[in-house]
Amino acid sequence: MKKTVLTACLVFLTGVLASQAVVIGWAAESVPSGTQYASLVYVADGVAPTITANVWSTGAESLAWNVNAFEGSSLMPQETTDATTRSGAGTYYVVLFNYSSGQYAVSTSALAWNNAAAISTSEFDIITDYFTPSAFSEWAAVPEPSTAMLLMVGAAVAALRRRKHV
Repeated sequence: MKKTVLTACLVFLTGVLASQAVVIGWAAESVPSGTQYASLVYVADGVAPTITANVWSTGAESLAWNVNAFEGSSLMPQETTDATTRSGAGTYYVVLFNYSSGQYAVSTSALAWNNAAAISTSEFDIITDYFTPSAFSEWAAVPEPSTAMLLMVGAAVAALRRRKHV
């Protein structure tokens, strides 16, 4: 009997935790020429995400990647589940990538973490609207890890040489 009650409690708690997930509808219009991939990115502090040495800025978390959903200059509607309970000033951005040229572009508009019009409160709700940014930043180069490493080695050598001369 105790096992049955415990199992029922666990199943109930699992259902409650799963219902906290949200579904974000997103798409993109007027994507820059050369776009090959798109990502929905959540940023905890609400500031547009950046990439340095192939690592997202602090607080940025990529939730979904999309390849093959482009039609002309548009990214077709996507639905992404965010299972993490969010609070605070976080926002969602659409980030585009052109890996052939090692570049990325970030949407100039963002979706607030609590925007009920574009985010459902349950995995089973119908999304009433889509977050569809129509403008993106200019292409920015994704710094290569080797470039960052060379800069750090150069700074270390300069520091050592300076120490020897003093």
